[in-house]
Amino acid sequence: VILINYGGLKMKKGIKRIIAVVLSASMLLSLTACFDKSKEEVLDVADDVASAFADKDADAIADLTAEAEDEDITVLQEILDFEGFYDEETAAVLKAIGDSITYEIDEESAEATKKSEEGSVDVVFTMVDYESVLENEDNLVDVDTCVAAIEDCEDTIDVEVTFDFVLDGEDWLLSDFTEVSGNLYEFVTIEVSFTPALVEMVDYVTDEK
Repeated sequence: VILINYGGLKMKKGIKRIIAVVLSASMLLSLTACFDKSKEEVLDVADDVASAFADKDADAIADLTAEAEDEDITVLQEILDFEGFYDEETAAVLKAIGDSITYEIDEESAEATKKSEEGSVDVVFTMVDYESVLENEDNLVDVDTCVAAIEDCEDTIDVEVTFDFVLDGEDWLLSDFTEVSGNLYEFVTIEVSFTPALVEMVDYVTDEK
């Protein structure tokens, strides 16, 4: 006598069908991921943005930013010009600090999809530890001494930021310009004053007499 379990056959066929659907869906997602180059695109733009910030290039920053108003960019241009916004000595110190900025992009942190039209990537900017330089009175004798101390300083600080991007047509644009610029360029708010060495002050008084 041959017994045929039709219910078992139907169940097996049902399981196979489910497995096939799951595999098909997985393959479709994999193919979609392969064709979506959003992460690579965001990383490329992030490098351009980071370079523009490190170079203190307000015009380039403006071209890569979604939210910045013309007035904001104008102010940033004036500040990053240093010489046209501050007195000569302060401008020289701020420029020396700004020139020390480098950056590294955390490629593993990149997230982006065209479907969401959003992306992000973490970036670490590194610059001279200007506070340690300015806290040393020996570096505040005059502007040349201060600038030299900044350029020779091996101590650094890190400024960690996250670039948020939005997809505008085919272009990924930075959407958190205000936050990034405020964190990175915080050093432009420092006040610098110089105290001539006592010997120089005595020489000055003697010459006046």
